[in-house]
Amino acid sequence: MAAFRDIEEVSQGLLSLLGVNRAEAQQRRLLGRHEQVLERLLETQDGAEQRLRETLAVEKEVAQSLLECKEHVCQRGVELEQLKAELQKSAEEDARLQSSLLQLTRELQELREMEADLERQEKE
Repeated sequence: MAAFRDIEEVSQGLLSLLGVNRAEAQQRRLLGRHEQVLERLLETQDGAEQRLRETLAVEKEVAQSLLECKEHVCQRGVELEQLKAELQKSAEEDARLQSSLLQLTRELQELREMEADLERQEKE
């Protein structure tokens, strides 16, 4: 009976060792998968960081372009106001010249009438 107990103890020990070996093998497999997942995670993180840098660079370019456009619009607004002021002055000058032309046309008409009267008087 002692021999059976010894055999049983050895069997239990062997089963225990097999269990430990299986657990270690499973642990190694899980560790390998864990490493793969971590590697993919790091690659994904690197890719995301690169895309973020690219996006930030594009945003910076767009912001700079927007600022330049706003400045351009502001400058054009100032130029437009200057042109409006010049147009107003030109319109006022035109009105003044039209008035002067009308006055001169009347005076010319009066002078022609006076000249015609003088010519008639000389003929008479």
